[in-house]
Amino acid sequence: MVDPASADRPHQSRDSDGTAAPMGDQPAPTTGHPAAPAADQPTGHPTAPTTGHPTAPAADQPIGQPTAPTADQSVPPTGHSSAPPTGQSSGPAAGRPGDAAADQVTTPVAGRAGRSLALRAGRSLAVSKSDGASQVPAEGTPVTRADRLARWAVPLVPAVVALLVVLYDIDRRQLWRDEVSTWLASTMSVADLQRMIEKSDVVIAPYYLLMHGWLAVFGDSPVALRLPSVLGMAATAALTAMIGRKLFDVPVGLCAGLIVAVLPTVSRFGQEARPYALATAAAVLATLLFLRAVERPSWLRWLGYALTVVLIGLLHLVALLVLLPHLAYLLGRRQGGAGLGPWALAASLGLLPVLPLVWLGSSQAGQVSWIQPATWESTIDEIAEVTGSVPVGALLIGLALLGCALLGRAGLLLGTWAVGPFLVLLLISPLTALLLHRYVLFTLPAWALLAVAAVARSVAAARSVESPWSARPGRSAEPPWSASSATSATSATSATSATSATSATSATSATSATSATSATSATSATSAASVTSATSAESPWSAESPWSAEPDWPDQPARSAQPSRRLRYLAPAALVVLCVAFGLPAHGQERQIVVEGEPDLRGAVRVIAAEIAAGDRLAINSRFPNRMQEGLDYHFHRAGRKSPPTVFTANPGARPTYPRQCRNANNCLSSVQRLWLISTSRTEDPRDAMHPSLAGPMREEFAPIRIVELTNVTVSLWQAR
Repeated sequence: MVDPASADRPHQSRDSDGTAAPMGDQPAPTTGHPAAPAADQPTGHPTAPTTGHPTAPAADQPIGQPTAPTADQSVPPTGHSSAPPTGQSSGPAAGRPGDAAADQVTTPVAGRAGRSLALRAGRSLAVSKSDGASQVPAEGTPVTRADRLARWAVPLVPAVVALLVVLYDIDRRQLWRDEVSTWLASTMSVADLQRMIEKSDVVIAPYYLLMHGWLAVFGDSPVALRLPSVLGMAATAALTAMIGRKLFDVPVGLCAGLIVAVLPTVSRFGQEARPYALATAAAVLATLLFLRAVERPSWLRWLGYALTVVLIGLLHLVALLVLLPHLAYLLGRRQGGAGLGPWALAASLGLLPVLPLVWLGSSQAGQVSWIQPATWESTIDEIAEVTGSVPVGALLIGLALLGCALLGRAGLLLGTWAVGPFLVLLLISPLTALLLHRYVLFTLPAWALLAVAAVARSVAAARSVESPWSARPGRSAEPPWSASSATSATSATSATSATSATSATSATSATSATSATSATSATSATSAASVTSATSAESPWSAESPWSAEPDWPDQPARSAQPSRRLRYLAPAALVVLCVAFGLPAHGQERQIVVEGEPDLRGAVRVIAAEIAAGDRLAINSRFPNRMQEGLDYHFHRAGRKSPPTVFTANPGARPTYPRQCRNANNCLSSVQRLWLISTSRTEDPRDAMHPSLAGPMREEFAPIRIVELTNVTVSLWQAR
């Protein structure tokens, strides 16, 4: 890689006898201009230094051979090895967030063969950072077991935390009507399921087929029904951490994954037998595969991406909106949309198998007619509700908006991922209203990543505020520890060695400040001007990085402007702690035994099962009588009892529906001795909410024996007169 900042620098030249020519403005002892190092210059002769990044080795250079020293290193005299000092890596400073910047090339060896040879040599490679590659130890650093454990810990720790959070009291909350629908459809025969999806739920029929096989193996307990969602949320947390590590660094990835793991909505929908958690995991997986395919394109990587797009569409069609940020990311690249063609082909191949599902689902649009058309106010409410907690939502959304402004192309990707689906659903709301926070649950990872990265970037920016040793009237611009503020003894020492061919005089001369990057002197490498000039030319914190420009610290070496390792972890970790503290009350609300607005059918079945007798009959008076019947059937099944025969079902105030064997209340009730009435009406007497054709016979022919009030439901036992 050619150093753009080195074009105007004087280069070291050699005479025919091999002696080094002087640097800077000093006259060369030989006539002519200094010549660039020869192409066949033997190994060991110093070349032009880099500016913070190792240069690629020559084609014939052995893998692992030291390259030219960086500006942070002193250059040994002519004839000595150019290897860096002990304990000092020739790669970029480890741990900087900018090391994961997009399009930052630091690969010393290209191709799989070079990688394999280097790994066999016991050394790791600095992998190409094109479009957000993950961090790998720099060349020359042995890969230890601790390194491998740390790499695996980034996805594993959030996954384990998510499992612990979601599995806690997983069977405490009873199934609500949507989960009961999953149980009913998943326990049908394939023929019955086919007849059902002709009328409803065709868009999630693949999920029902998946659960059909799952329940055949693991049973239909609440834990078994919800376990796929548990695994989906654990995978979401792990994949979020991997994306954060790829786009930024380890602390951002780890803490973003932990935030996803502890959010109240993850606790709720990780304990729900519906496809939302699995669709979220598939959307995050597609984003990770997309970044890898853009980083190192291959047909196999794009094929994996296309298959994941198919999986998203089969699980939940709305989650396909995750393709929008992928498109925005490609359009925002400096290469002018490079990679757009392969992505379009892969996305099209992934969408083709889903198109029949979209066409069939359009004929069942009435199923979502109950969703209110979106407005700007309702859209903001849904964005705040997607985290499950108003304080947590306000915190993450505020930081995420800051991240969109600070993080460059990474902010474009994550910002479009977080906000784009809401805006699209708002725009199409007049045609089809689909804006519900559980439908856009797949945006959660983007909110978490933006918030954590914004905190990390702000901490780094705070470190770049004016140094206390900045130049002021009456004060030197150099800190006391800088090389240029050394005592006159240093100058005297440099003066006595002026006859040397090496540039020791450059450490004290005014001209050395402009030629500090020549790296021909050990003292010049220690000067603040040298380090500042070397690091500012091409830095991991350059504009190409998603972390924006490098902070300008004229007073100290740029490395001191970076957050310490401890601070890089503590600041994002503090955000995780805040999310846990603010979200604890919401966790309690999401884990209530009965879902808000739902009837306590499990409690109703317990009351009936404790006193049921032979010949008892059941009647339902509810807004959703069929769904209530399904819920009662499930809970009777789990209690080991068979549901009593139902004599009628009715909506409050509406004409009831009777079984085929009787066409009116008199015929159905004439042979009943005891009747269990399940009612969701808010009236004191359950008969007051019944249709007159039903309320009359109930008043004349039955007397109440027992009435039990439960959450959103009343269970009453009636005896024939």
